[in-house]
Amino acid sequence: TWQATALSLAAQVGTFPLGLYYFHQFPLSFLLSNLVAVPISSGAVYVGLALLVLKGLVAGIGLVLPGLAAVLDWGPLVVGWVFETLIRWFNNYIFWIGRVLPGALISGVHVTALQAWLIFAVILVLLAFVARRHLEWLGVACGLMTVFAGSRVWAAYHLAPDERLIFYSIPRRSVVGVWQGAAANIVSVDSLPLTETERTYRIVPGLIEREARRVRYYAGWRGSPVPAQAVDSSGVVLAVWRGVRVAFVSGRLTEARRACPVEVVVLRRNARVWPETLAAVFGHNPTIIFDSSCKPWYVNLLRPRLQVAGWQTYDLTTQGAFVRLPGSVVSAN
Repeated sequence: TWQATALSLAAQVGTFPLGLYYFHQFPLSFLLSNLVAVPISSGAVYVGLALLVLKGLVAGIGLVLPGLAAVLDWGPLVVGWVFETLIRWFNNYIFWIGRVLPGALISGVHVTALQAWLIFAVILVLLAFVARRHLEWLGVACGLMTVFAGSRVWAAYHLAPDERLIFYSIPRRSVVGVWQGAAANIVSVDSLPLTETERTYRIVPGLIEREARRVRYYAGWRGSPVPAQAVDSSGVVLAVWRGVRVAFVSGRLTEARRACPVEVVVLRRNARVWPETLAAVFGHNPTIIFDSSCKPWYVNLLRPRLQVAGWQTYDLTTQGAFVRLPGSVVSAN
């Protein structure tokens, strides 16, 4: 048990910076997990190697003695069953730890490559201090930690004034992100919460790139930091962010509606609109965005008409996310 504990601690300390850099998380239950998971995974490695060797031997013998091939194939099947069982035990145990200790995972930790190297250096210097018992090593460790803290403060200082409104490209969804420095508020305009898959593959990469430290998700506009209101029951919602007025249109738009100049118009769920109606209600200045809930045939039908009429259009499905800054417009995939 002592050897397994020492091995688990050594492995966790050695991979700690890599875990933060690549996976942005740190499991507090690593010791409890590794005491069982490491022996199982080690056994699975040896069984897997034995399976490869045995399968090769059986294949070689089968070429020489074809009559024995059917009998000898039972050997790899049995070893394969053992290998599969070990993998299943490993996964079940890890999932069980996650269910029993749901809060034992620190996630959302973002470090740069330089900061990861600084953490490596601090660990090595502290180990040298423990081994040598010289205060000089402790002083070096304190200096490195000061540099690490300074790099975090410097990054936060440069990121703080950055503000942007992001219209995400998520299949069949309408999602907007409101960014203020390292804080992000993700709003599902369609009032449906994002699935774990949608968050992982569509939202999280941007969070990692921008080193987001506070992320909140909202299913609908209620409670979000962006003031929004439904004009009436026809499916038009007006939102305002840093002076940028955005209209979300999901129903039928008629010219009888009161004129409402905006900077961005988002067409959702194949909204029934015409260039003349858009001009009468929102003017010719706004950027027209087709979000990912619009069908391709709808975009292909309406987009050329809008472009001929002089509008700037953007298709989230084919062009990726659209980014709006307070003073300018930037598009990004």
